[in-house]
Amino acid sequence: MDDSADVPLDPELIAWADIMYRCRDPECGASYSPCILAAVPENELTMKKPNFHGFHIRKWHTQIEETLANETGKAADGKSLVKIAIGCAIQNPCAGKFVKNLDPIIKRSVHLGHEFGRRIVAAANGIALESYGKSCLVGTYGEYEHGNMLLTTAFADPVREAVGGGKAWVPSSGKRGGPGTEIDIPLAHKDA
Repeated sequence: MDDSADVPLDPELIAWADIMYRCRDPECGASYSPCILAAVPENELTMKKPNFHGFHIRKWHTQIEETLANETGKAADGKSLVKIAIGCAIQNPCAGKFVKNLDPIIKRSVHLGHEFGRRIVAAANGIALESYGKSCLVGTYGEYEHGNMLLTTAFADPVREAVGGGKAWVPSSGKRGGPGTEIDIPLAHKDA
């Protein structure tokens, strides 16, 4: 019996679903699979209780990468290169429906910008930041604009302020996708 249908799945956190839910379909053959998501009827797209300024955030993710040498082994000609990625799995408040006016959500994204900025500065631990970028990945029950609405100036200005200002716009990218979808985050010098 497939008891995965008993677990209410959040299709907007679909990028994390391949980690969280094992496929229990014996014909599937995958140890982790998105096939169980096909069993989620649209009427189960319910919002979870907001836990952050009207949004429901499932988790935060921070990754710090420090490169001391290039791919061929040549040592850096100065300080090592440090890249910091901050991610957030947030439930899409517009999942499964068309929403004409996204302005109220865009206005609340300023709180996300402040939190991302705070986390970036904390992760940098005193390292001067030189470049930045932003990206979104929207699950299959959402529209691209549902992610992009969280990357507007309302979000970006607090990030820019937190990293010590920046003359340049924060470059961005985004897409829709299911489990395993990769995203590219464009980086540009913050004062270029």
